[in-house]
Amino acid sequence: MKNLLSILILFYFTSTAYSQTANDIVGNWQFSAIAESAKLDDSKKATVSSLLQGLTFNFTSDNKFTASILGIAENGTWLLKDKNIELQNDKGSGYTIEILDYKKDLITLKLKSMQFVMARAGSQAALPVAPTTKAVGYVSATKAQVSRKWFLTSKTAPGNLTQKQKDALGELLSGSYMQLKVNGSYTVEISGITETGTWKQTENNTAIITRKGTDSKLWHIVKIAPTQLVLVLGNTDEEWTFSTEE
Repeated sequence: MKNLLSILILFYFTSTAYSQTANDIVGNWQFSAIAESAKLDDSKKATVSSLLQGLTFNFTSDNKFTASILGIAENGTWLLKDKNIELQNDKGSGYTIEILDYKKDLITLKLKSMQFVMARAGSQAALPVAPTTKAVGYVSATKAQVSRKWFLTSKTAPGNLTQKQKDALGELLSGSYMQLKVNGSYTVEISGITETGTWKQTENNTAIITRKGTDSKLWHIVKIAPTQLVLVLGNTDEEWTFSTEE
């Protein structure tokens, strides 16, 4: 199963089950924590939590959903059946997320053998998201300079990870790339998940905007060289380094 949520299937857990109504599920949700019942040691919990910090779900009342992680979004439809949320993405792949527990603004979910807690965005249960910006200067680049296939060589890792955990993150992202085509289309593949859409440069040529449907991402250009491209995603401190060599 190569879709957005396959990134989450990294470790193995156990579960119990509860059932909710569709109205309980509708809304925006963000990753809060690894479920206590997962019984992971501190090292694994830190690794998984860091990887899932950007995980979000948006379930609408007309049974549409958007999920996002590692800067990639997935859209589709959802349906609640007893204790299961059945998802069908826009590429035709289907999978099921089981509801393990529900407490107003907190919901514990199970995907395959993974258990994690999501908090309703904007609620007191949600973890505060502090804006982080990196003190770097941005450079301009021509369309010809950036229009090529760039292979990901490194991505800024959360500071609380050990070297072993950072190495594991590197292995997860191995083989990822961003291809910016002259005709204004792009392809991004991260951890086996492929996203396609259109791209353009900002007026001052110091950033790239990628767009898939209604979802857009702003990539600031930190460095451009014949064989290297360094980008910062949006207003985060995520620095993505690419090379023309695989």
